[in-house]
Amino acid sequence: PLIEELDHAVIVYKEDLDLIAALEKLSSKKVVVDFHSTCENICNYFLSEIKKIGFPSNINSVSVRVFETLDSYAEERIELQ
Repeated sequence: PLIEELDHAVIVYKEDLDLIAALEKLSSKKVVVDFHSTCENICNYFLSEIKKIGFPSNINSVSVRVFETLDSYAEERIELQ
């Protein structure tokens, strides 16, 4: 579900009303979130959504890395057990 939700979508902060209006005018796919779309926040969002899925018992942790540029990124990790 996460991939389908975000595929070809713009992640937009819920209080950025001008951007939301522009995206709606362009009929662009958007995902409205309650956080600013920094790499760090996007990592945490991905991890919280991924954690909802559930995993087999042999998977102990999950890491997510989101790149801003070729050599600049944020990475977050959660322990599942």
